[in-house]
Amino acid sequence: MSFDFRPMTESDIPAGLALSESAGWNQIERDWRIFLSRNPEGSVVGLRDGRVVGTAATLDYGPFAWISMVLVAQELRGQGLGGALFARTLDILRESPCARLDATPLGEPVYRKLGFEDEYLLERWERPAGPVPEAPEVQRLDDISPIAALDREVFGADRGWLLRWLREDAPHLALRGESGFLLGREGRRYTHLGPLLATSAEEARRMILAALAVSKRDAVIDIPVEKAQLAEALGFRKQRRLLRMRRGGPAPPLDVRLYAIAGPELG
Repeated sequence: MSFDFRPMTESDIPAGLALSESAGWNQIERDWRIFLSRNPEGSVVGLRDGRVVGTAATLDYGPFAWISMVLVAQELRGQGLGGALFARTLDILRESPCARLDATPLGEPVYRKLGFEDEYLLERWERPAGPVPEAPEVQRLDDISPIAALDREVFGADRGWLLRWLREDAPHLALRGESGFLLGREGRRYTHLGPLLATSAEEARRMILAALAVSKRDAVIDIPVEKAQLAEALGFRKQRRLLRMRRGGPAPPLDVRLYAIAGPELG
């Protein structure tokens, strides 16, 4: 079966949103727009008979690039479209020193064949809406300037634009701890918590509880497996596993201050 390919445009956002909704993902229209606004030539769609049936997106963080939103219409899976879309992202990123992504178990062997190496394991944990054991008083994060250097140190690249984008849309989830911070966003299905950086589990716990207290929705958090005990203690249940992978490098190692990522689509 043959497919056509071209760069994604704003007119394709409804089709991309329909694909992510069909897959049960959490994105809303604003999430799709960030890829086009930050990297206008970095996303691609696959078409069959003129209809968008697949997507893939990239973000350029400088020292490394991020690959995400590889989606294929359910009725066309297994026919090579996903691999073709992924190959096009690698071509888009051919000048980048390193490409990174968060892989599902299904995608891991595919990416290894393409030269991607394991970094570290993550797990998505989900918590149904409901009362929290406490609602700690936590300082609001009104300006990302004080935490931008910390995030750059842990993440390995300057993504101040992303931190501002998160805080602007969900200021109620923007919190500052004693030394770290938490940001989040309201998605189609869940409140997504992250990124979350902290110097102790107690600091992270207080910020998560404070966010849950104001969200009042089902929530998800993508957390390194080494921190999973914290999520379980707060009433989250494990949903699925992710593996952070890279091709090229060097990529920053897992920092002990990382308690949650921004999401598989953002890094």
